[in-house]
Amino acid sequence: MNFEELKWDSDFFSRRIAKVYVDTVITDLHQLNAVGFDIIYIFSKVRQPILENQNVLLMDTKVNYKKKISTINNSKVDNVISYHGDSNEQLIKLALQSGWKSRFKMDTNLNNKYDELYLIWLRKSLDRSIADDFFVTLENEAITGFVTVVKSEGGGAIGLIAVDENYRGKGLGSKLIIRAELWCAENKLSALNVVTQLDNEGACMLYKKNHFKITSTNFIYHFSKL
Repeated sequence: MNFEELKWDSDFFSRRIAKVYVDTVITDLHQLNAVGFDIIYIFSKVRQPILENQNVLLMDTKVNYKKKISTINNSKVDNVISYHGDSNEQLIKLALQSGWKSRFKMDTNLNNKYDELYLIWLRKSLDRSIADDFFVTLENEAITGFVTVVKSEGGGAIGLIAVDENYRGKGLGSKLIIRAELWCAENKLSALNVVTQLDNEGACMLYKKNHFKITSTNFIYHFSKL
């Protein structure tokens, strides 16, 4: 196994953290136990029975969705604007809602810093250091949802997306996705990619409704020696 130490994660969580990618079934835990990391993120293309039998929790089943970009109807993105302001209470609330199924929320060794982590992602998205644009939906000047987009290999990608729980069921999620598709078209990007959790049924339904197709699924385990 090729372990990659994650310096940012290690510093942020005050743990020695690494990641490893596997595409076959792990048959013993010797290598995982032998390396000197506190937590190892295991990204696997297949389920890992030996890990699950040792009570290593499957933290996330990550689903990758993709949609090819074609002609976009501009009229469907009314009240969706590019936001260039500062963080505020509405955006903070949405950022924390966006990761409610995140593995960083589920892992009891890491979730004490969940809020701080997502607020860093919000701040870095707003200042465009990890996002190329930041779109919001407005209702009487109140921000009711947002989506971040970034150019990536193979097209554009959605980073964070959230709709205020009090405004769900009104089509705002689809509006945000359509605006992200329009941004791709404006930047001559041929596809839009997004990753979500399989058990986030609302998000999966939203992407299927908007004609995204699953391109891959990965199982993520957190092997911890804490």
